[in-house]
Amino acid sequence: MDAGRGRLRGEGADIAHLKLFLAVRGASIAGNVTDNESPVSLRGDIVDRQSEVSLVINARVHAAPQLLRSAVEEGLRTCGDGRVHVEIKNLRCFFPGRPEPTFRVSEVVSNEPPKP
Repeated sequence: MDAGRGRLRGEGADIAHLKLFLAVRGASIAGNVTDNESPVSLRGDIVDRQSEVSLVINARVHAAPQLLRSAVEEGLRTCGDGRVHVEIKNLRCFFPGRPEPTFRVSEVVSNEPPKP
């Protein structure tokens, strides 16, 4: 997470959050970062060596989707000092579309009683 954040920060990206969830049978580690500067927060523990793990990353970053994709892929390729084989099964990076609300409020409603 530190390496990915460093790469994104170096490219001028603004991080709203980076979250990860690493799971194995019976154990997990969750981590998050909530901006460009705060320390990484980690919870959980995996004690035994594992031959297979699952990792989910959720990132909300103000950056071009290709930059985010590149930072994630680079971080995964370099993890474990070459001792880890990484297989990416699903990776999506995108700008969310402009919000299109179903309903719009045409006037402000107040809880105050009407004035005489």
